[in-house]
Amino acid sequence: MVLAIFFALLLEQLRPLEGPRSIARSLRHLMVVLRRSLDAGAGWQAALLWALVAAGPALLSWLVYALLLAWLGWFAAFVWTVGVLAATLGFRSFSLHFTRIRNALSMGDEGQAAAALLEWQQLLRPGQPAAPWMLRRLRGEALVAQTIKVSLLYMHRHVFGVFAAFGLLAPLGLGPAGAVLLRCAEYAYRQWSETYPGRAAEARASPALNRLARQAWAVVDAVPVRCSALVFAAVGRFEEALGAWRAHRASSPDDAEGALLGAAVAAMGLPRAAFEWPGLGALGALGALVRLSATERIDDALDDSEAKDVLDVQALHDLATLIWRALLLWGGLLTMVLLLSAVL
Repeated sequence: MVLAIFFALLLEQLRPLEGPRSIARSLRHLMVVLRRSLDAGAGWQAALLWALVAAGPALLSWLVYALLLAWLGWFAAFVWTVGVLAATLGFRSFSLHFTRIRNALSMGDEGQAAAALLEWQQLLRPGQPAAPWMLRRLRGEALVAQTIKVSLLYMHRHVFGVFAAFGLLAPLGLGPAGAVLLRCAEYAYRQWSETYPGRAAEARASPALNRLARQAWAVVDAVPVRCSALVFAAVGRFEEALGAWRAHRASSPDDAEGALLGAAVAAMGLPRAAFEWPGLGALGALGALVRLSATERIDDALDDSEAKDVLDVQALHDLATLIWRALLLWGGLLTMVLLLSAVL
């Protein structure tokens, strides 16, 4: 299992970035076609759609793994596992985009950093500069805070959550099915549940599908999000991180990823209040931002006089350190799981 993740990370570093984007575009097109054909608002239709998009690929990945293991042996199943993990992981994409943002901020170019952040979220085309009205929101501490939020959620959904889902189900003989289930469930949640004001009404999921996508993602991510929070806490300020997790869960019990953000921010030693900028959510509000009319007035834009000088480019260096420590800890934890499974 540890070797599979190691080789998957190595293979992921060698693949072109256009590969995952092509897969995402194909999956998005398939989801649009299926939703238009099957989503009429009934509960059973929503369940069927989610099964086709999320449970189906996970089941198929396990079936191929089981057949390869039975017919060709463990090495063929291992190669399949490595290939599937490499397709589900997104660490290289994170490192490239995050480095661009950090370097731009180090040089004092907030416009380039904001454009890189929006391009990372596929809200701007490559090379397209951020419009001045976008920079009214994404500047200074707000830009750093938004970069940290997006980075933490991305690392959970695309890397550490995948590790957890794979590590939980692989010892049960399910191969890479856990990683596939988590990524597909997250993609269904993102496409069918996270809404943006600029999305046309005919492109939105029905209330039944929206609700099911949210509930299914909460179930699939229940254990992985806690694993990610514990790892961030373990490599940072443990007591502060756990306290932030408990406080957020007490006030918002259904917002597990918000609790993860609070725990990771506390693990870095940063105040949670520094991330509570008006109108800046983790992902959905960022999408809403770029869909605002360029002529629309943004009344709650942050004034320079309100800056608290808490967040700067050093916070991004601290975030990179936290993520690398978490990556090393994940390697140690998965090695322990491998040894325990071998002994038992």
